[in-house]
Amino acid sequence: MTMTGMLQMDEAASFSGAMTGGGRGTFVGTPLYVAPEMLDSNLSGPFTDLWALGCIIFQCLTGEVPFRANYDFQVFQMISERKLVFPKYLPVEAIDLIDRLMQRDPFIRLGAGP
Repeated sequence: MTMTGMLQMDEAASFSGAMTGGGRGTFVGTPLYVAPEMLDSNLSGPFTDLWALGCIIFQCLTGEVPFRANYDFQVFQMISERKLVFPKYLPVEAIDLIDRLMQRDPFIRLGAGP
C-alpha cells in the first residue's frame, strides 16, 4: 500500500486472484473462526476474513463462539455444515449482519462482492 492508501499493483493482483478463487490457503489462527472454504479446499482471501468477522461479532454479542464442541474435528464439521444457531435475544439486525457475513459460499458474503 502506498502512503496515500492506494494498493500497489502486486497487492491488487493478489486481491483480485483471491476474489476469483485463486487465493492460496494458509491456516493460521484459532480453529473456532476458520472459514468453511479453508476446510473444504484450503482457499483463502478477503472473504475468509469476512467469515471470521461474523464469528467475532457473534461472540461479542453473545459471549459465546458460534461453533462449540469438545474436539476441533467436531467444530470443523459444524463449520462445514454451517450449523449456526442464533440466540432468541439477538436483535434481527444483528442476526442479519452475522448471517450475511457467514454465508457458506464465500463469494456471496457481505463485502465480498464486486
